[in-house]
Formats: sequence, C-alpha cells, structure tokens
Amino acid sequence: IRDLISHVEEHPNREFAIRDMLASTANQISLLVELQDYLRESLLGFRIPPLPTELSGRKMYSFMDLHKRLHDLLLRTTDMKSLLKGAQNEHLTLSKMIAAVSRSALEDVARQTTVNTDGLVAASVVEARNGQVMDVVNLIFSGDFLFSVVSKVVGATDAWAVSYTQQWLISFDAIPLVHFAAHVMLFYTWSIVLTWVLETLTGAADGWISWRVVMNRKVDPRAMFAWLSTKRVITINVELDATTRRHRKIRSVTWVEDERGRWKGPPPVIELTYDDTNGFLLEVAMQLHASRSELSQEELLNLFQDDLITNRIMAKSDRLILPEFQIDTDAEDE
Repeated sequence: IRDLISHVEEHPNREFAIRDMLASTANQISLLVELQDYLRESLLGFRIPPLPTELSGRKMYSFMDLHKRLHDLLLRTTDMKSLLKGAQNEHLTLSKMIAAVSRSALEDVARQTTVNTDGLVAASVVEARNGQVMDVVNLIFSGDFLFSVVSKVVGATDAWAVSYTQQWLISFDAIPLVHFAAHVMLFYTWSIVLTWVLETLTGAADGWISWRVVMNRKVDPRAMFAWLSTKRVITINVELDATTRRHRKIRSVTWVEDERGRWKGPPPVIELTYDDTNGFLLEVAMQLHASRSELSQEELLNLFQDDLITNRIMAKSDRLILPEFQIDTDAEDE
C-alpha cells in the first residue's frame, strides 16, 4: 500500500483502490485483534491438571512440560498483540498519507478553479466593455461610410462641403437644417438596421451547450497522437508534472469535428485531456449547438467513443455506458 501511495499519480483510479485496500486491511486487523483477545482469555482460563500419582503419568507429565508450554503460548499472544498494535499504527500512518495526497489534490483543484474563475470574470468584464465600445465604433464608421455613399450618389463631391449639380438638391439644401436633419434620420435608421443585424448574428451563436465527462480509461498514447494529427486542432496544451517520479505529461487538445451529416447538425467542438506518460484518457469536454443539432449527449459521447475504438485507441470493453454528465453551461434561449 505504501508503494502504491508513492506512485498514486500513475493511475487516475489508484486513490480509490488504495482506500478500498485500507478499508479491507482495517477489517482484517480488527478480526485479528478479536482473535488475539479470545486466545489470551482462553489461555488465562486454562488450568493445568495436577501431577499424576503413577510413574508413567509422571514421566508423561514431565515430558509435556505444560507449565512451560502455557508460558510460551501466553508470551506468543503478547507478541501477537504488539504486532497488531504496530499494524494499527502503520494503518493509521498510511491513512494519513492518502488523506494528505487527497488534500493536496483538492487544494490544487481549488487553486486552479480560483485562478480560472478570476480569469474568466476578468475576461468577461473586458469582453463586455470592449463589445460596447466596438458597437459604438461600428455605428460611427458605418454611418460615416453611409454618408459618403449617399453624398456620392446624389452628386456631391464631398460629404460635408457639397457642390450639387441637380436643381432639386440645391433647393433642398437651401432650407435651414434640413440637410443636417436628413443625415441624422438616415443615421438613426441605419443604426437600427445594423443593431438588428448584429443581434441576429449574436442570437445565431447562442444555444451552445457544454459538458464535461470524467473518463479515466486506459488508452494507447501513440494511437491517440496519430488520431489527433488528423483533426483540425485549435489548441494544444501540455502540462509537465515534475513532482512525480516519471515527470507525468498531461496533454489537452481541442478541435472541431468535420462531417456535418454525421453529427446531425453543426459539428461539435471537443476537448480531451489525457495522461501521455501513463496512457489514460482523463476527461473529455464537448460543445454542441443544442438548438440546431439532433444529437443527445449520450449519442454524441457514443460517437466519440466509436472513433476511439475504431482507431484502436481504447478497448471496446472500456466503453463508458450511461455516464453522469457534469453540465458546465446550459443552453441559452434564443
């Protein structure tokens, strides 16, 4: 158990196996302690028969040496109690070790979650602020472009310093503030149209659902690398854990699938994280346009696992059946 704790990072499910072994060991130690108590009670209650009167009985009594045998048995039960006490102390030490490992892993997760949350909040604030600024800038530039186009269409040589050749434009421009009011109304109408177009495009991007599935399945790292080389990869992230003996390498790869017909809608975005050193698929995150796709979560996961099995990355017996999905983002109403 101690050796397994020293190499707990080599298998994603090893911590659970160690806890099961510790529970089984604790049960066995308890049974041995009870057995030792029963043996000692039996020996303490044993009464040595008196010395026989006949000669043959005396010789047999002397040969058996019951007093020494009883003393030795009582000594062995005392030694057994000491050994069991040591086993209990060792079990307590191992339990504290695995608890420290779990606490360290939980602290790492909490720390990473805090960092990610802070980053997401800051990015959301900056994105919202930049989005508002860009909307205003887009309206200004589009309005300026619209004024230039209109001025050229009606025969002006400059957007502001006009020189008309049509008589009706000269009469229209002679009325005070009419030229300015017409531009304002045109800009207002154009702003409404442009805002509607932007909101329509934003609405088309809504409705994406994202969920994360913990896999913890044995995979072939070489076959995984060869399969990922055929994908339209967006990002690759490699994390090297130098605290482990073998310097565990964790890879995270994100890509967009092809073949729109196979996915019954817009192709999903898939991100998987796997242990390249020990060969384990740790988790997979999927993004799917729920309002435009006919696939369910289970069907999408099954298609993903079919690819792994077909490319001999994962064994068919390791297929994850009816998992419990960890939803990250609910589909937004359009």
